[in-house]
Amino acid sequence: VNERFWPGFRRTADRNPQAPTGRLAALQESISAIPPAESERWLREARNHATDRVDTHPALSDRLAGLACPPPSTPPPPAPSNAAESWLGPLAERLERQLDATWSAGLAIGWAEHHRQVAEALAQRDALAGKRARGEATCDERWELARLTHELEDPQAAEPLLEEVLHEKPDHAPAAFTLGCLRIEADDERGVQLLEVAMRAEGAATVAACERIALFHDRRGQRTAAKDQDRRAWERGAAEQLAAEERRSPTGKPLKPHEVDPGLIAAACEAMGRVPEIAVANLAAVVVKHLPDRPFLVLAITTRRSWWSRNAAKDLELCRALTTALVLPGDWFVIVARGETAALAKRVAKQPGARIYERGTERLRRAA
Repeated sequence: VNERFWPGFRRTADRNPQAPTGRLAALQESISAIPPAESERWLREARNHATDRVDTHPALSDRLAGLACPPPSTPPPPAPSNAAESWLGPLAERLERQLDATWSAGLAIGWAEHHRQVAEALAQRDALAGKRARGEATCDERWELARLTHELEDPQAAEPLLEEVLHEKPDHAPAAFTLGCLRIEADDERGVQLLEVAMRAEGAATVAACERIALFHDRRGQRTAAKDQDRRAWERGAAEQLAAEERRSPTGKPLKPHEVDPGLIAAACEAMGRVPEIAVANLAAVVVKHLPDRPFLVLAITTRRSWWSRNAAKDLELCRALTTALVLPGDWFVIVARGETAALAKRVAKQPGARIYERGTERLRRAA
């Protein structure tokens, strides 16, 4: 159902602002039209799967073993009728109409909003496609075109666009992850290498990438390789939890100079230059034990507000706005140097290369 029915059904919102009727009949028709080869593939994958720690029920092979039944070599033939038809008889058709009507009515507002958002995304995709055709698209714009194509069209249509992004930037984590998933779904072993690329470029992709590689090996009956990836995902997940606890607050933790790319610093300074109340910005890194390859940063802001106009609500609003507007690596806090945060802000300012922005001079300093 997730592979054959829902993707196509959701795409009807791209073309039609009104939720369609006949959902249950369309679902039944989709299930009835499953090709034998696809059913055989699903059965083969189910037979190869071994029960693991994330399963809520035993795997098919374990259930059949418990019943002393040999695993079937071919899928059973389609049933002449479904359970609803067998149990409800003539009531099934009436209940189906009622359920469809209730579903369509409840989905109407959300469906229309989704249609509007898709229309905007399609316009953006077409504009990016035009820039690419003229040879004017940047690598980031080609990635956005690939992402929108993957979401709005048949995902396979995005493959050449993703390959184009990776040709220019081989360590582009989102493109490597997306193309890797597509290839793994097609049972193409090259997807494993792409997911490894994504993990090396962006550690946060490790859990999701390992889970997909484990499923790939599991479908092939390669249980040792699948368990290795499951363990790798679990270890990274445990490290993520410890890192999250460690990064709840930078207060009282040792600091060191940041190592943020100058290009990101320049973009951050440009964004802060559009906020008149910012006078000075200092940046430092927190020394962390868990996932040290992922930075934990503190951005300390000094404002130009008069003392009588200063209040915590305005400080919080400024911090939230900067969190949305700026792009910095890893995890980071924004604080306004006042009250309880004044001591931390002073420690940040003392780090070599901390001063990244000063209104009036618009200075950009690199880390020592």
